[in-house]
Amino acid sequence: MEMPSKRYVALMVFGGFLLALLEPIVLLLMGDDLGGAFWPMAKRSLDWTYFLRDNRTLVFAFFCLAVPLSYVCGLEVQVIWRSIIILWYLLDSSWDYWGFFPIELGLL
Repeated sequence: MEMPSKRYVALMVFGGFLLALLEPIVLLLMGDDLGGAFWPMAKRSLDWTYFLRDNRTLVFAFFCLAVPLSYVCGLEVQVIWRSIIILWYLLDSSWDYWGFFPIELGLL
């Protein structure tokens, strides 16, 4: 597989960043203050946090399925560890609940 150019990757990262901030930018241009412009983004983040905290079993089941499937599909070891780290951060809301963080433990 051919590697994409650095210019293409930078353009995609910038586009994703701009897309993520599109709603607050539009709300700011419409005259909303900073709190009102960023509140919908913060509320969605809180909704995800509560969803993940309430559905720990579902997240754990997804973790138990994702790791073997990524191994079976023949992905590189780096990709498997990236998926584990991403899932670890998804579980971060439950770690906050118990009062310890993976970074503080030196796991990430």
